[in-house]
Amino acid sequence: MPQRTPEAEEHVPPGLSLAEVEEIARAAHAEQVDKAGRPYAEHLSEVAAGTAQHGGDEAQIAAAWLHDAVEDDALTAEWLAAAALPQRTKDIVLALTRREGEALPDYTARILATPGAITVKEADLASNSSPGRLALLPDAALRARLTGKYARMRRLLHPDLAEPLPTGSGEQGDPTDESLLAALDGTSEAWGRLSEFASGWAVEEGDAHWNDRHWVYGPRVAAVTTALNAVGAVPPSYDWNAFGLPLLAMDGTLTPPDAIRTATALLRRERFVEGTLATAWMNGRLYATIRALVHWHETGTS
Repeated sequence: MPQRTPEAEEHVPPGLSLAEVEEIARAAHAEQVDKAGRPYAEHLSEVAAGTAQHGGDEAQIAAAWLHDAVEDDALTAEWLAAAALPQRTKDIVLALTRREGEALPDYTARILATPGAITVKEADLASNSSPGRLALLPDAALRARLTGKYARMRRLLHPDLAEPLPTGSGEQGDPTDESLLAALDGTSEAWGRLSEFASGWAVEEGDAHWNDRHWVYGPRVAAVTTALNAVGAVPPSYDWNAFGLPLLAMDGTLTPPDAIRTATALLRRERFVEGTLATAWMNGRLYATIRALVHWHETGTS
């Protein structure tokens, strides 16, 4: 008789059957409803079905039924640790349990590092972001926030995707437009310097050049970066590494909140990728950033 390998053992629930896991999950979430007021078990059923449809094995399907149990306090971490379930199921459930205050990039990194977890998470995202489910939500603002959140998570799970990340959800590392604008110092004298550049922008010799070893920036570039910092346009609250540079509009403009995100990404990235500012200075992105901020400061509008 062939011996069962350790890998095969992981795929065979050592105690609880899938039917029993489903029963436990339904009972644990019995009093819970989703954001649209529907029984939460409907979502669990969709995630379990989606996991199975995408080739998930029994350990993953069990994790799908339980994926929100610990995070939502429907079951305890102690219950999970003691449950008659494969260790692989437990690992996936814990990977999908987002911790309080945890940044989205850290959360998705743990999912990617846990074998089998991404299949369950993809089924979770598919359920949450389905048009029919989103249509049941009570207001458009909530739909927009959740749509952006799910898109960001997909991008972090699949960094090769070309679509830019939506921003402004209010999640950690992704401040809302309102909070970014509120953090600007409208009384700073540095606005005058930015206004001068916005009204008479030109790339001049000596602004930025390569000296065969590294980029050298002239006093005008230094003045702009100093002014951007002084007015509060480079906030530490924006996780530029996770969310990157916003796209310019077709006419080459930025909204004021995206100008703040752009300034933050450019100035902080220069520390790690020398020449970032030189490129933005010469291709007009830094000008678009300054122009959007000055327009907001002078008119109070986007």
